Amino acid sequence: VRGDLWKSATALPDDAVNRALHASLLAIESVRRWLYLENISQSAAVLVATDTIVAPDNCKSIDTLAYVRDGKQEFLTRELLGIVKNLASTSSGDWPRYYAFSDGNLHFDCTVPAGRQFYMVYKAATPPILDNAVAAASNPTLDLHQQAVISHACYLLAGGRMKDRDLARTHYENYEVHLSRIMDADDEARADLSGPSIAPYTGYHDAAFGISGD
Repeated sequence: VRGDLWKSATALPDDAVNRALHASLLAIESVRRWLYLENISQSAAVLVATDTIVAPDNCKSIDTLAYVRDGKQEFLTRELLGIVKNLASTSSGDWPRYYAFSDGNLHFDCTVPAGRQFYMVYKAATPPILDNAVAAASNPTLDLHQQAVISHACYLLAGGRMKDRDLARTHYENYEVHLSRIMDADDEARADLSGPSIAPYTGYHDAAFGISGD
């Protein structure tokens, strides 16, 4: 970011750059529901017996959560946090049936022994709190679309901190080019998922009522 703005480290401190990058990530992810942030999968083992584990840093919402038992996935049912906590306080079992997702944590309806394996599919997003975003192990948007993130961050810094409208306009135009490419790739990926479309046969309708627009 500093290199693209021709600024030294002292002119743009880490905090200013981090805030601009964070704002850029949030801005890009708010444009639409991106396919690359959906259907993220991850497996993890419980290290110590517990009824609460930490979800991935970038987990926004959970699609499915299962534990692996004898090589098979047993899906858990999502419930309200209060209900899950109440079940955990009275449970004598060690295989969960329900879970709650709250404040970045996964809560189970029983104490899960160490070594149990879980598998989840979730939607990802940049953490809304800056410190959490900086500490996150990875960020899909930054990993996949670094140039768009940098261009938008430069636009924010040039227009705000540097008060250079011409430079800000240049970087925003660069950002729009990158964003357009991301959107085209996202549209193509979604089209690949749904397969080719088939145009409906309208011959009988046209013969009876005429072609629309005539």
